[in-house]
Amino acid sequence: MDAGVEPNDYRNETSTNDERQAQAGIPIYWIVYVTKGMIEVLTDPANGKKWRYRTAKQYGKKDKVPLVLRGKKIADIPVRELV
Repeated sequence: MDAGVEPNDYRNETSTNDERQAQAGIPIYWIVYVTKGMIEVLTDPANGKKWRYRTAKQYGKKDKVPLVLRGKKIADIPVRELV
């Protein structure tokens, strides 16, 4: 698992970084959007025309984001505690 913090607007500058993480084989990649108060969790990296994540799920301040390590969920963390 890897995580990045994006202080700017949602999705403005993350696509190149997403591609690098997917190509590196990072199975789960969190992007923390501080100004939006949300976390996006990208999973299932794949190579088509370019490297990308097939699945993206967004969690807001009222949600809990699952912490998964080595394929096993070990906790649910309130987003409001991370943003």
